[in-house]
Amino acid sequence: MSAYILAIDQGTTSSRAVVVDHGMNIRGAGRREFKQFYPRPGWVEHEPEAIWRSVEYSIRAAIKNAGVENLRQPCLPHPQTPSSASRRGGFSAA
Repeated sequence: MSAYILAIDQGTTSSRAVVVDHGMNIRGAGRREFKQFYPRPGWVEHEPEAIWRSVEYSIRAAIKNAGVENLRQPCLPHPQTPSSASRRGGFSAA
């Protein structure tokens, strides 16, 4: 059985997810943009539900593109702080 790592990158205009193996080879990726609102000059706002839907879509696309069919393995979220985000992955299905 192969073990993969799912990483999520939340940007200002889109959500991205990537599935990698333990050799850090990309197995699948997904991306979805969400709407920006500009209520006044210099301001930008987002709808939280739109961000969440874009994260869900990106995850599903990355998993599908990686060819993962059996998701019966446990997945544990790793709470991240800015200092730990660069050292450890976000979600692991190992």
